[in-house]
Amino acid sequence: MHTLRRYGARTWGRAGKYAKEHPYISSGTSTSVSLFITDVVAQKLTLDPTEPWDARRSFSMFMWGLVWYGGPQQFYWTQLYPRLIGRGSNLQAAATAFADCVVNSSVTYIPSFYILTGMLKGNTLEQSLELLRKEYLTACLGMTGFWLPMQTLNFRFVPVHCQTFIVQIGNFANKIWLSWLSNRSRVEEQRKMKADSHNVMLNVDFNHRPVQVINEPCSI
Repeated sequence: MHTLRRYGARTWGRAGKYAKEHPYISSGTSTSVSLFITDVVAQKLTLDPTEPWDARRSFSMFMWGLVWYGGPQQFYWTQLYPRLIGRGSNLQAAATAFADCVVNSSVTYIPSFYILTGMLKGNTLEQSLELLRKEYLTACLGMTGFWLPMQTLNFRFVPVHCQTFIVQIGNFANKIWLSWLSNRSRVEEQRKMKADSHNVMLNVDFNHRPVQVINEPCSI
């Protein structure tokens, strides 16, 4: 047990050192992998066992983690918030959490998420924007309610370069919900297309079925 604890502490120390030296690469690569796994789990939990895995949907989550958490989000955490708000006190942690979970989430995060993942899944820009309009309020309220208390503690007690790892832990639960929310209409459309295709096949089979003619002797 002691050896395992030492190994864990050493691994965490190495990960923290690399994240401090390469914050964008560390955040983008680790988050992309974790969000890919999270979406696979989300599909297992929310889809019927007979429905196939939607690889394109999981790929969109992978790319979202790589692009967003390896770019704008990491810039907010490591550069923007510390410069504008500072860190070290409870008030600064609460202010940073408000900026991240309310302002950032509603202005940049949610719109960018729906547009990028929607287009990666094959939607047009207009379709992605329409889905965003339909689910914007629900997504914002859900994200703020989940992240505001967690990020307040994260910004207060966790070093800047390690905050992304804490977010990844929360992301496992949060992104299962957000993945389900942003894909529920896609799932319904796929189910409808499958049902329509099944009905068409039944009609074709019925219309092309040969008619058996039974010749019976006519009795007088």
